Amino acid sequence: MKINNLLSKFKTGFLAVILAVTGSVALSSCSDDDDGPADDVIWDIYPITLQIRLVDSEGNNLLDPKVPGNWYGTEMWMENNGKRYEIKWVDPDNLPVNVPAPFFRSHSDNSRAIMAEFHGFYMNTLEYIYGGNPVGTEISPDLATTVLEWGNYDGTKNIHEYMTFGIKELNQTYQIDLYHEFHWENHQPKGTTWIKCDGVFHDYEPLVFVLPRRNTAE
Repeated sequence: MKINNLLSKFKTGFLAVILAVTGSVALSSCSDDDDGPADDVIWDIYPITLQIRLVDSEGNNLLDPKVPGNWYGTEMWMENNGKRYEIKWVDPDNLPVNVPAPFFRSHSDNSRAIMAEFHGFYMNTLEYIYGGNPVGTEISPDLATTVLEWGNYDGTKNIHEYMTFGIKELNQTYQIDLYHEFHWENHQPKGTTWIKCDGVFHDYEPLVFVLPRRNTAE
């Protein structure tokens, strides 16, 4: 029996914000579609996760507490379906690089797939944002990028989620729509994911917000 991974990479455009979303498609043995996977193949279809980076005008990571004027530890939230989710900050020095923390994501006992479990709004550290599968890769922490993550959603479902991302200190909110369409075609999984931020459509990739550095002077 074959086991396949489908990691779909989708490009995103820029806003004065560049928001980020990451995800991919993975499925186990059956589907409601008449087509569906071949009988001798099990697909691992990755969950859909929205990622957000905060950077300054020079591209410095403002989620890194070592960067002057960073936004790490400040009050931020995501609001969805009438419920507000405060960001779960994690000490970046103790966060496993490129390996999702066990209380954020879990694997099935019967599959290597990352299961689609909703965990709200939290911080994570990845090796890189654009392309490839960072999960399980061992790298130097010096190469890591800190991101905010929202999700996860089942990559085998059609999704339209509407969220409000808020940053209290800036008195600023952003309206985000997350779209995902999935179907089977000739026994192959096909997925397309994109986002809309403040009414502007973007392909699926990390959303990167360009923010000013915080004024921490007494």
